[in-house]
Amino acid sequence: MSSSPSQQEVAPEPGGALAIRVVAVVVGVYVATTFWMPERGFWIYDTALKFIQVLAIAEHGQLALDWAGRALDPDLDFPPLQWGFHVLVENEIYAAYSPVFAILASPFYNLLGARGLSILPLVGGLLALPAIWRIAGAVAGRSDRVRRVQVLSVLTSAFATPLWFYSMAFWEHAPAVGLSCWCVWACVTYVESPSTKQAAVLGALAGLPIYFRPENYLFAAVVLIFAAWAGRQRVQEVLVMGLSCVVALLPLWIFHTLALGHPLGLHITNQGWGDATLAGYLAE
Repeated sequence: MSSSPSQQEVAPEPGGALAIRVVAVVVGVYVATTFWMPERGFWIYDTALKFIQVLAIAEHGQLALDWAGRALDPDLDFPPLQWGFHVLVENEIYAAYSPVFAILASPFYNLLGARGLSILPLVGGLLALPAIWRIAGAVAGRSDRVRRVQVLSVLTSAFATPLWFYSMAFWEHAPAVGLSCWCVWACVTYVESPSTKQAAVLGALAGLPIYFRPENYLFAAVVLIFAAWAGRQRVQEVLVMGLSCVVALLPLWIFHTLALGHPLGLHITNQGWGDATLAGYLAE
């Protein structure tokens, strides 16, 4: 005897289909707000300087910044950028930031003009969402509320954190966050189901965000130390994890060395750290 519709259990919506619907909503809002913004809307010094990096690469094929005032100040005694944002190398002006973000953004600028500057931050921000969905699912486990947890995690991350803002700004924060979220997912996956393959994936994903933000050296160290402690009985996997991270970073180190003279780039090596102590930090 068949049960009545009211007595039948309603099967939960498949995770993949629901994820696509939720992410599609976020994509629609992000794209609409991104292209609603003014084409050359640089809200802070940092984003404008990255655009100057793009111009140097796209128009002159060089990493050194173009400065029209060189005719008046050939020795660069009065650089046009404030201290901490530029470095003088062999009488040329370089932005203190790594040029990787600007290099990756340049083809979009060449193809679409100023609108092309929105592509990389937008993609970076949206890249975080599938990772957040998976992290939420892993944390929720077999709970009957796993789908609700995943939906709320994605929507709150997308609309109740700075991710939305940074996905519209010409800044490398969003791509770094997107890759960092996948790194966290890889860490959760490794802790739950350790294997040599997962260790290699985690190590590589720990290294990739560093291409965009040097602060991610600290993030990578924290994640890898946590994962290594969880896998301390599996020494081979821990070694693979570290080696994979180094291999992922080798192209960046080689590029920085050849282009800028130091494997860590200019941002880390030329900042005035001042009193880099906890007391100094609290005093400031």
